Amino acid sequence: MQNKIISISIPEEKKEILNSLKNRFNPEGSKLRRYQLHLLDTLIEFDGFCKKHDIQYCLAYGTLLGAIRHKGFIPWDDDADLWMDRENYEKLENLMKGEYHQLSENVYVAMGIRPELWSPPFAYIDIFILDSCPDNNVLAKIKEWIIRYIYIMIKLRGRYGTKSYGQYRKVAFLMPIALCHTVDRWKSIYKRVAQWFASQGTYSTSRIQCYNETMGGLKRRYSSDVCSELAYAYFEEHLFPIPAKYDEVLKVCYKDYMSIPNANNIHVHGYDNVFENHK
Repeated sequence: MQNKIISISIPEEKKEILNSLKNRFNPEGSKLRRYQLHLLDTLIEFDGFCKKHDIQYCLAYGTLLGAIRHKGFIPWDDDADLWMDRENYEKLENLMKGEYHQLSENVYVAMGIRPELWSPPFAYIDIFILDSCPDNNVLAKIKEWIIRYIYIMIKLRGRYGTKSYGQYRKVAFLMPIALCHTVDRWKSIYKRVAQWFASQGTYSTSRIQCYNETMGGLKRRYSSDVCSELAYAYFEEHLFPIPAKYDEVLKVCYKDYMSIPNANNIHVHGYDNVFENHK
């Protein structure tokens, strides 16, 4: 393997803290740990699929942080996140047929704003797509707000005919506009806007951004070469690709990312519903 393997030495005192967090949140045999291992199996199979089809991806967000700081899942984490640039995502997209597509024997992909890998009975592995962010801050903000607006249209259109508006209740008055297009049409517009300021699938600006991010994460911007080179890191004793400039990525996302949070301030996701049928 030609790519560099990243391995961060963890001081002994931090190892003790990390072990105590693992014992508290995801000890071996616990419901959360079993689910994490299910996610790991999905990651391994997807990794094999990508190698077979020459598709590049890398770990992202909490999964990347877990690889660097914990050498595996963050003890309280119950999902996994991946990055792809537009060119490699289109390779994946060209291999898919329909909204739900079987990639391998046990791994499927569900298309949406954030494509989601899953394997029965459950798995939540989001794919985030990197696109060009305008160098001009005003244009960058305009593109970001257009994306936000289209995202709201997609959510409202999907809720048409239901009484469940959730957090979008305050903008329900925009429903007549949302009804101008189908959900698929809005998603197509979303994709086109995300690719503004790009040329033939390449980055033509000095910054990149994930426009299929959560609304809170849309402000994160990275240098356009942050994923131009990949390295590898051990994640649950398996090597997975990470950005060679992982330090830059993690500082944008988490600032002092090697600091271990106080256990009393950790809020665990409501994952119990995920395991309802996962024995």
